[in-house]
Amino acid sequence: MAEKVAIPNQDYVNQTVGKADGPGLDRPASVGLGGQAPQVDKRAILAVIKALARAKKFVVSFDIVEEELGKMIEDHDERERMLLGLIEAINAGAVKHVYLIHDRLVIPIWELTKEQLQFLHKIAKLYKYKPYDGNREAEVDNVIHNLIRMWDDPCFGMPNAAEAAYYLAKEHGLGVKEVMNMRGKDGYGTVIYSIEDSIRVSETFAPCPCDEEKRSNDCCEVGGDCVWWEFVDDTQNETQG
Repeated sequence: MAEKVAIPNQDYVNQTVGKADGPGLDRPASVGLGGQAPQVDKRAILAVIKALARAKKFVVSFDIVEEELGKMIEDHDERERMLLGLIEAINAGAVKHVYLIHDRLVIPIWELTKEQLQFLHKIAKLYKYKPYDGNREAEVDNVIHNLIRMWDDPCFGMPNAAEAAYYLAKEHGLGVKEVMNMRGKDGYGTVIYSIEDSIRVSETFAPCPCDEEKRSNDCCEVGGDCVWWEFVDDTQNETQG
């Protein structure tokens, strides 16, 4: 069995990046940070997106990212180089909205605040708490996932890891194309996008399910619309492809 890439400890960093319009998937995507920044191979970004699609959570194990990259790249040394480059880029703030926390990648839709990151690092200490009562890793993953949902939520539980995957792909210049548009004349309906002809996500527009008592919610203005995202599974791909 191939050795796992060692993940160095790191403190939180603020993530900032410009749009990355680069060459094909087999070449690195440069990210401008006002100086020389680490380059991120697009295949590493695609591996992160595939890990998101598997986990369907805003937090994924780095081991899953490594497994997904292994399906694309057979050479161990090349995989290790890409994974170490990904870690370096995350620590340098060159991968927008991606945070390395205890062998996990946390991938929210929006940038986290310093206080939110500190809070996640405190919760992540439970991953190492061996007397934990319950399914430690799965339950801590769920806590972090639901905190991200709560912090990002403009509209009754709408945040979904598929949205994070879509914007991560767009930020790093991966091939994203619209493959089906089912929006009506009223603007409501679903649009399906393909990421590198590999992962599909859907974006659905609908009236917000609001009443007078819930008008304080950001999406509940008069005539407000809600948008939610989902991963399109293989069965849906076959039906809609």
